[in-house]
Amino acid sequence: MMFITEKTIHIGNVTIKALRDYILDNNLDEEDSIVLNQINFDEVALEHRKTYNEGIVYPYFILKVHIKEDEINSVRFGRIMVIPNDKDRFYEDYIPQPIEQGPSSSHEFDTVHRCGYCGNMVEFNGDKLDDNERLFRISILEKFQSTVITKHTTGYCCRNRR
Repeated sequence: MMFITEKTIHIGNVTIKALRDYILDNNLDEEDSIVLNQINFDEVALEHRKTYNEGIVYPYFILKVHIKEDEINSVRFGRIMVIPNDKDRFYEDYIPQPIEQGPSSSHEFDTVHRCGYCGNMVEFNGDKLDDNERLFRISILEKFQSTVITKHTTGYCCRNRR
């Protein structure tokens, strides 16, 4: 994917609304694409998550215009590049594919261990989990609560409890 940096446009703060307004004001259609700097693309993805309470699907579209992430850093921060009649568009671009959020279905029947006193997530032997593993196991429990097996044990947090 080769981009030309001279064709970038400053639209102010790159937000979903700013992109939408630009698309409408310039009559862009489904044959066109907009390329964003990686940081701006991430900010738009976070804004989408905050506004709609769900992650974006890839490929990402606003008003049928494909919003692409610049993977080679040719678009500067705070600017966009419009690719009219984008020849890199394929039929598959129109099929939304959700970006995997949280644990995959391979964890559907996992066993998680919790402290029997306070309910804290722990290792099978009651030892403390590191923060990332603890959050991951909580997400497994939240996503697959009807099929995950929960076992209670005396956790590190309550070992001296009587």
